[in-house]
Amino acid sequence: MRQPPATGNFNAHGDGAGTLVLRMTNEPNTWTPASSHDTRDALVGLVFHMNGKYYLPGSLVPNMTGLQAGRVYYLTADGNISRSSPASGQTLIVGKAVDATTLLFYPTFQ
Repeated sequence: MRQPPATGNFNAHGDGAGTLVLRMTNEPNTWTPASSHDTRDALVGLVFHMNGKYYLPGSLVPNMTGLQAGRVYYLTADGNISRSSPASGQTLIVGKAVDATTLLFYPTFQ
């Protein structure tokens, strides 16, 4: 798979430390961190970025830490994931933990 060119800070921290959800921008071949404050229309073409790898929707994202099996994870304002839905902005479920180290990445609006 060809990796998307990316812009932005990839040293984000949160429940899934070192992870980041990226979205396409209006510029060709340009990606930026997704945010719960983006519009629904902007939150298309999402990829999950972790440890230099990119995962498409429907992918299992391995080697994570601190996940709780069966729990859903939400997009935060800075492109990370959280166990809690955001207090404001879009409520986008990023995926569901399969086990303590694996996330099924399936972006879905709640």
